[in-house]
Parts: sequence; structure tokens; C-alpha cells
Amino acid sequence: MIFHDVTSEVEVETLRKDFTSMLVHELRSPLDGIKKISEVLKSKNITLEGKDHDEYIQLIYKNSSNMLELVNDILDVAKIESGKFSIKKQEGNIKNVISDRVEFYSIVAKDSSVLLQSSFSEDIPEKSMFDQEGIEHVLNNLISNAIKYTNEKGEVKVVTFLHKGGAKIEEEAKLAGYTSQNPFPSKITGDEKNTCLVVMVSDNGIGIEEENLANIFTKFRQLDTKNAVAKKQKGTGLGLVIAKGIIEEHNGHIGVVSKIGVGSTFFFTIPVV
Repeated sequence: MIFHDVTSEVEVETLRKDFTSMLVHELRSPLDGIKKISEVLKSKNITLEGKDHDEYIQLIYKNSSNMLELVNDILDVAKIESGKFSIKKQEGNIKNVISDRVEFYSIVAKDSSVLLQSSFSEDIPEKSMFDQEGIEHVLNNLISNAIKYTNEKGEVKVVTFLHKGGAKIEEEAKLAGYTSQNPFPSKITGDEKNTCLVVMVSDNGIGIEEENLANIFTKFRQLDTKNAVAKKQKGTGLGLVIAKGIIEEHNGHIGVVSKIGVGSTFFFTIPVV
């Protein structure tokens, strides 16, 4: 007799089914909303004018945009898995990109009673090569997740600095304004001798269980914490998979450290050529 342990296969299949069910729900909800709004708009028995009409149109736009974003995420993951995902590096100012994303999410943070801040080291180059749209996607995911899993009156901070090859990276981070009580990542770059831009998004939120850290950048894995923040909504779990693909296409590294009750720090690097 030959025994074969299929525990991992069963687990993956269960995750796949749960993931598919979640995707169907994520698509069905906005579609149902669009259908109902469209029925109201075409009804001859209901007359909408001015503000009411504009609000219904805005709802259609919002729901359709959410569906398009989800579909784009699914397509990006498929490209990453097939090796067809690519980025377009152009000269840009990383400080401007990060400042713009922090300003954008400041409204979300304020609504959640979370303090969102950013800090930069003084030696960050004005121009560097990166895919602006891709880095915006990564920042959107990391900042929104940090806010999502941080309780009221918590703090989220985005710290950016230039790591000079051979220098002590932890000291560089502290000089740039990194003050998190999270454990400092033992290894941020693939080669500490190389010069690169480092972006760290830290929070003092609920933290991530150790058993979830190893698979957090894996498809089908949606963070399911035992200490969930009740006020926050769930996502598709695809954002970190795409973020990993984008950073690796830059020949950079992405990772996370976390401790329950202390918070989490996500980080990524962009090589400076």
C-alpha cells in the first residue's frame, strides 16, 4: 500500500474555491447595483432631475470602476504567473510620487481616525528610473492596507531613504524618520552592498500572525487575522501578489515584518543604477 499526503493539495483547492466565491461576490454586488440603478433611470414612472440624477450616474461610474479595477488585477496576476508581465521604466521623482499617494490617502486616514505621515532622507536623488504607474499601485496597496488594519488613533508612516552600498541600513532608516517599534527587517535588499531606494510603510496596528507572514504575497491568500478591525472591509487579496511582481520586475525586493499588538512594516526597494 502507498499512502500519499494530500493535505496541501486539499488546502490549495479549498483556498481556490473560497477565492473564486469571493471574486464572484465582488463582481456580483456592483453589477447588481448597476442593474437596479439602470432600471430606475429607464423607468417612465420615476423622474430624476438635477442632483438625484447626477448621484445615480456617479453610483454607476463607481461600481463599474470597481469591477474594472478587479478585472485588471486578475489580468495582471495572470500575466505575472505566465511571465508576460512587464514594466516601463522612465525617469521620475520618487518623492513626488510618494507625497502624492500620501496626500491622496490622507482623507481615508482621517475618516478612519488614523494619522498618516511621510518622511524622506535628504540625499534622495531628484531623478531615478522606475515605472511610475507600477510604483503607485504598490504604494496604493501598502498604504491602504496599513490604514485598513490600524485601529482608531493609530499611526501609519511612509519612510523613504537612499541606502548607500555598505552603509548600516538600520541607521539610515532611523535618520530618515523610521521610529516604528516593529522588529527591523533583518534583510531588506538582496545585496547590502548595492545602492537602492528603500520605502518602508509602517503602522502600529493589529499586526499579522507569524503563520500568515510566509504566504502573504501568495495568490489566494487574503489576510484573515484573529484580531480583525471590525470597521474595515475585506479586499481580494491580489494586491500584494501584484505588488511583488512589480517590485521584482524592477529587480528590487519586497517584504514584511510584523508582531501581534505592535504593528507591521512592509518595505520595498528600487535599485539605483
